[in-house]
Amino acid sequence: MIYVHSMNFDKLIKYSIYSLAGVILVLFCFLKPIGFDPDSLQYVSVLEYSPAEYVFSLYEPLHWGIVYINSLLFNSNPHTFFLIYGIIYVFLSLYAISKFSVNPFFSLLIFILLVYPNYGLIQVRQGVALAILWLSIDDIIRGNYKKLLLKGLFATAFHYSSIILLILVLIAKKIQLKFGNYILILLVAIVLIKFISLEYLLIIINKLEFLNIYPFLSLPIIKLQNYIQIKLSDEELSLNKINLINLYTLTNFFFISLSLFFLKLSSKKRDIYLLFYNNVLIIGLLIFSVFSFLPVLSFRIFYPLSSFLVFLIPYLLRKFEPVSLAFFIFLMLILINSINTYIYGGLFKFNIIFE
Repeated sequence: MIYVHSMNFDKLIKYSIYSLAGVILVLFCFLKPIGFDPDSLQYVSVLEYSPAEYVFSLYEPLHWGIVYINSLLFNSNPHTFFLIYGIIYVFLSLYAISKFSVNPFFSLLIFILLVYPNYGLIQVRQGVALAILWLSIDDIIRGNYKKLLLKGLFATAFHYSSIILLILVLIAKKIQLKFGNYILILLVAIVLIKFISLEYLLIIINKLEFLNIYPFLSLPIIKLQNYIQIKLSDEELSLNKINLINLYTLTNFFFISLSLFFLKLSSKKRDIYLLFYNNVLIIGLLIFSVFSFLPVLSFRIFYPLSSFLVFLIPYLLRKFEPVSLAFFIFLMLILINSINTYIYGGLFKFNIIFE
């Protein structure tokens, strides 16, 4: 009886913490000043579009659905628009974390520090799509392809890149890269970058424009064309600058190395979740390296896949004794990355809050 009461109390604490965190995160989406993040002004610019002006090669169907609902209920108010996105994103993300994480409280901290600022405040469409992808973890692991297809369609209706991400995570389920192979692929990718011609790549992509009659295919083509044009336009643009070896990629490499080490120790009995999370991170880091000649594309694929750190790090935490020391080291590493990316990285205009 005491044990039952203890379980109920633990659940109450968990739900209370998650509810409080969720409310605060959603409120921040609602109250943030327009222009605080890089993408908000672009989103606001289309909020007063009528349905006849919706361009499905520009934004996805469910994004236009939110624009329509916001215009219908809130007179196209930009703050309520981001409130709707915030509610959807935060609820789906926290639900996925509470469902799949082996340590929901640590995952919540990682989410708040490392993932939420980007996908809750900046790339809101991809944020919702990514949360849906997180909810597909068990479907991917267990091969439940009917549910996976349904969730994949919803994710793609929020962000077309979900097609690519879904394919990559399915590959992650199938492969098992050894450390030596990983390093070899990484080195080969870096060498190949030197021989890639963006001009020739643009010619090939332009020949695919006949596919633009299909909305789900037109946006990736248009995006690729834009990414290449951005790269060809000015090498000095911040969007064209990429540093393969930085604090965040090194952090990913550190946790990948730890995962490979523990997978080696448990080779007689594969830990399928640890293997899956690790493979997702490996694919993300490899793509970041392979497509570094096209930085915007590289970032767009790498960062969503690296978000699986939310699930991987707590998994690794269970492998250490004492847990408290590993918890402190991991948390400090995540905190340093968060400060470096979101405070010193210049993504947010903090001065606008006080204007």
